[in-house]
Amino acid sequence: MVRRKPIWKRLTSGLYVPPLLGLGNPWPCSGCCGSTDVLLWWTNCECGVGSAAPNQAAAKTFYETLGLSVDTNSDWTENIDDYQLILWPASTSDPPRWSAIDDGAAGDPSGWSGRIVMSAEHNLFAAQRASITYVNTKVGTTGITIVGDNIDAGCLGWEGSIEVDDLTAGATVMEYAGTSQTSGGTVLSKTATGALPWLARNKPSGSTIDFVVSGDSNYMFGCSGAHDANFFENLWTVSI
Repeated sequence: MVRRKPIWKRLTSGLYVPPLLGLGNPWPCSGCCGSTDVLLWWTNCECGVGSAAPNQAAAKTFYETLGLSVDTNSDWTENIDDYQLILWPASTSDPPRWSAIDDGAAGDPSGWSGRIVMSAEHNLFAAQRASITYVNTKVGTTGITIVGDNIDAGCLGWEGSIEVDDLTAGATVMEYAGTSQTSGGTVLSKTATGALPWLARNKPSGSTIDFVVSGDSNYMFGCSGAHDANFFENLWTVSI
């Protein structure tokens, strides 16, 4: 199933058409009111600075170009249920409402439902190692472990394999740089050196959440915004 924008948001006239006129549920999720689509969470992280760092502005532009509503950590609604896709690079500490993510992962219908894309980093420096440590505290929720490493250092330019999966359909290149390994879940990409998994996804049994976890954050619009458009679009269009 492909998520689509509310019909009234796609009207070129700019007029609001109430759902009572027979257009059906105007929100992309059942029971939501005022729902937004994508949340770019660039805090509670070791997101870095400069051209190598994951670029929030580039990510926002990309998803808005797809016609989606996008919020960031500076202007979010403070209601995690308003979002169906969350991107969160170099995660280091619990964001607000993490308990709703735990609940959704455990299959609690009152928990959050959607896809969350989180990452660790290489193990070269203390700040990046903190991201590895944090992501590994969530293995009971995500089902994916990070194995600290520093494979293929640099600022992208390394092309990982493209493993067969709905999320990689149409992808032509999976660039990364200085990555740790992943263990567990369904592997989406392996490193150029050693063919080791660095990007994986997992939807725990009974869960309402699909977790996408990586050993590198640069691939999230880092290093001058490089990314594979098909993969990042699939994060939205592929059903949970």
